[in-house]
Amino acid sequence: MSTNDQQVKGIAASATAAWSSQIIAFWGAIFIAVQTTEVSRVTNAVTSMIALITARRRASLVSKLLRRNDWLLMSGWENGKTRMDVVIICWEDHTDLKRLALEVSMQIEAVARNWEVLICGRQLKGQSWRPSGAYWIQCPRTEAFSTTRVQVTNEFYFPLSSEDVTAAVAHLENGWSLDDIAAALCQQFDSRPSRCAFLNEVRSEIHQISSLPRHVTGYTLPNALVPFVSFHSLTTPGATSRTLVLTSAPLMYSLLHLTVSTAIGLMGAASGRGLSVWIMSVRPTLANLGTKNVAGDDSVISLLSFDKLHLQYETAIGSHLLANDALVFGLPTWHFVGALILPGLELAILFAGWLYGALRVEKLRPRGVVGHGMLWLAAVVGIALSMRTLVGIKKRRLGRLIGIRRSPEFVQYTIGSPTAIETESLMQETKDGYDELRLITRLLQECSDDTESFLATSGILRRPEIGTMIAEYVVTKIFKYQYNGDSIEAKGDSGTPVAAARVYPWVQAACCSLLTAACAVMSVVYAYLDIPKWIKPMTEGLLAISAVWFASLERISPLHHNRDSYTCHMVATMVISAVWYVGVKDVG
Repeated sequence: MSTNDQQVKGIAASATAAWSSQIIAFWGAIFIAVQTTEVSRVTNAVTSMIALITARRRASLVSKLLRRNDWLLMSGWENGKTRMDVVIICWEDHTDLKRLALEVSMQIEAVARNWEVLICGRQLKGQSWRPSGAYWIQCPRTEAFSTTRVQVTNEFYFPLSSEDVTAAVAHLENGWSLDDIAAALCQQFDSRPSRCAFLNEVRSEIHQISSLPRHVTGYTLPNALVPFVSFHSLTTPGATSRTLVLTSAPLMYSLLHLTVSTAIGLMGAASGRGLSVWIMSVRPTLANLGTKNVAGDDSVISLLSFDKLHLQYETAIGSHLLANDALVFGLPTWHFVGALILPGLELAILFAGWLYGALRVEKLRPRGVVGHGMLWLAAVVGIALSMRTLVGIKKRRLGRLIGIRRSPEFVQYTIGSPTAIETESLMQETKDGYDELRLITRLLQECSDDTESFLATSGILRRPEIGTMIAEYVVTKIFKYQYNGDSIEAKGDSGTPVAAARVYPWVQAACCSLLTAACAVMSVVYAYLDIPKWIKPMTEGLLAISAVWFASLERISPLHHNRDSYTCHMVATMVISAVWYVGVKDVG
């Protein structure tokens, strides 16, 4: 058989495969698109790199703020419905602080983007009961939202009462030294044995919001086992205290990740089309290979930041920590570099595989009912869903921003965005009713004993009214929000308007939707007209940009996409990217 005959036969075989695979490609693209539209979930390599860079920038900000004794409040427009999480970082030197800030920042990026997290800290002065670390504690909106119980009585557990805090503020006004105040608070510190609350003991609102202890203990469930995570338990003599220590295997996960990426890259080389589909296929595939139950939005970030985490499951009498408290010891910078290289390699493998096939394709005319029908079905679905996406974007743009949520038990103030709390400004405002916050600031900065400073500060920060006070201080003294009923309308002394249209990146989202619709039209034009071959890979590249950037906006935008808009856009983009009538020469 001649060389030309062999090439014709190869292309013909690819043509047959191309025509017969359109139905499979169509429904496969829809399935993958639906799998990649979870709230805030990292769905592709580019979004993963954006998440890692965001975590690194946040870590630098945390390190900078804590060195000058300021705080950072991480929040958004729909965060912290049942609690404020508090991270107290205790460090010895600058290098120690950077490692701790990096691990905390990566944990926030992995699991806590929809939480409200206050980060504060103290440089140790050498008188501590344990070495440096970052301590996660909880400040519930109301006592009824507490997830920690006294072991003997099963009551809600708060080591300091409101009266204890009020008395400490009075001592400060009466001229007591900070060491004496800290010692007095430590004497009042209720250190009874504690345990984590059972599921049937907490209210329904708690079940709807994830938490760090729930993510950790979730790995122990029989139906949620993960091959990359293991546990061991640390117990005191008599088993009066139990600590769960989580150990992860990020290297094992990385090898699996690259293996799956290579396999999908080879599929891209064999098909010569579907760049968007291949970029979005890696994580749904990994979910079926053991990552579905990994806590958080990105598996590699979660596995790295949770490694060696200590969770207090039960505490004995006299413990400085409570049940549900978590402790981490810092993350080396090279771990972050490795995490950043992984999605970079994934993207390079996928692009190289697709490009190999895309440069060797031969355009094939659609034939018969299946050929013409699937082409036009994909185009109509893509254009129709793009228009539906625009309707959802408009709806999101015209939504209102709720600034105050009131219930019979508590008031929640919406923060809107991460903000630095400058303690110097806080200390200068002495007649505004925030004496408890000034007490916390001075306990962290001026107390000479590290252990007493931590106990007193953590005891105060666990009180529900303190979390409300911090949020109230931010919205009234820093952002200076102006309200119309429960909605935010403006902020600052100048009355800068605040609206969903100014917060949600609707212009970028709309451009992505219009780009997908334009590519749908181009796919039909390419199928029926004799136009240059480079039009097809260029159109696929634009489709990939549309899908990746729309998914990335879900992570970087202060407001999430509407679920229907997100799903419609991803389905439209995946379908158009998958249905191209081409055959690949010499695919092997």
